[in-house]
Amino acid sequence: MDGTCLRRHRARSGCAVLVALFSLTLLVLRAPAPMLAAQKQYLCTREQAGPLILEGSQEMRITKETYCVSGGIELRGNARLVITDALLVFREGAFSAGVWGPGATIRVRDNATVELKNVQLYLAQADGSHGELWFDLRDSSRVLLDEVSPLADGRVSLGVSGAVVVQIHSSPVHQLRVADTAQVSIRDSAVGMIDVAISGKESIELVGLRPQYYGLWGFPQSAEARFSLRLEKTRVGGWSVRVNQGSQVYLADCYLNRVVVVSGSSDVAIRGVRPGFFTAWSLRDDACPLCRENVVLLRTRVDVWYWWSQGTTGTLSIADSEFLRLFLDTHSRLVSTISNTTIGSLNVLNGHFIADMSDVIIEQGLELNNARLDISGRITFPASGVIGVWTNSRIDREYLVVAKDESGHPLPGVALTVEDPSGSTGEYVTGQDGIALLALSFDNVNARLTWLLTARFGTGVVSTPIGLLTSSPVELLAPLRPQIGGP
Repeated sequence: MDGTCLRRHRARSGCAVLVALFSLTLLVLRAPAPMLAAQKQYLCTREQAGPLILEGSQEMRITKETYCVSGGIELRGNARLVITDALLVFREGAFSAGVWGPGATIRVRDNATVELKNVQLYLAQADGSHGELWFDLRDSSRVLLDEVSPLADGRVSLGVSGAVVVQIHSSPVHQLRVADTAQVSIRDSAVGMIDVAISGKESIELVGLRPQYYGLWGFPQSAEARFSLRLEKTRVGGWSVRVNQGSQVYLADCYLNRVVVVSGSSDVAIRGVRPGFFTAWSLRDDACPLCRENVVLLRTRVDVWYWWSQGTTGTLSIADSEFLRLFLDTHSRLVSTISNTTIGSLNVLNGHFIADMSDVIIEQGLELNNARLDISGRITFPASGVIGVWTNSRIDREYLVVAKDESGHPLPGVALTVEDPSGSTGEYVTGQDGIALLALSFDNVNARLTWLLTARFGTGVVSTPIGLLTSSPVELLAPLRPQIGGP
């Protein structure tokens, strides 16, 4: 073979080698995730044949390594397992039918503790698919998951029962089932489904969640149940919570499609909640005639707020909010303060609603049936709104009447006369601030009638009609003094 042929042969051989290497690289890059993951499962720095069991006061730490286990993990007594900056691999033998479905299981009992920080989970089943890891938590155990993530499409779920403490941060959770007296805190995590079966003194805190879709269900199993829920910066697909006496609910800066709160003698605070169809209501039967509902809403938009209580009293505080409809079926006495809020329509049934309002706009009007409504403060009504005052209903309104001089300054000592539709009159005088409080009562007979309000100024007399939907304050300006003489 001459030199030219030799050079050509070497060139072809070099090209063939390069082509082979390139093809192999493409094969590796195009390999499916289970194949690549299957290769990783053999890179174990430590391996546990069969299940890992820690009990008594045993403590085990795994740091910056790949730990492989061919069975489940179980902790009892005061045992402690801490895994940091590691890859935790569950081999095929770790998967079984389980209590909640097929998957690997970490069981934590008694006073044992599991802490996983910056841990990746490899959950490879025999068919190459990725399974689910269930944390089965009971008694007084404690679990911390901080930046824990399953590889590929693996999933992590938790079943919690007893006085368990669970803290989850920046870790995806497929399912969370909570019962008894558990304390659960989840922050900045993706969540699939949360199922709360209330039967003790559960405490649930959910902050900054990024759910795919999840709902919350809670049904008290005993009259002694106490429930605490804190939900912040979270988008909720559907939520229904039923709580007993002494419960607390706090919602802040959330998007909620639907909320139902069924409670007795509870505290509910809702702040910065945004739209969707949002219904909140309260119910208590005769078993608790002295129950109190205490509800706070701030910076919240609500399509429908439906308050239904039976035999209870309570307080309702609303600020910087918006309602399409505020529906109150109180069956009792409800005291409220409402400020800087827009209400589409206000409906009151079967009870006594007392509202001190400040900068409130009621866009459509009022409807009452078998109810009493006391309203006062700064309120804006439409020029022509709906008035529905039916049998056994009464509205007591307090109006702010402001008398002002020609320059628009408050004018004290102005005599006011109010004449009702029958011709009867009442007398008022403005105070040092130029304001008089005018009280009128309406029922199903006179709700659509008007009174005549007259102010006697030094420069003349001013009159204006006033009715149920007259906005407050009512401003009366003194007429200009007549000009004497001329140019």
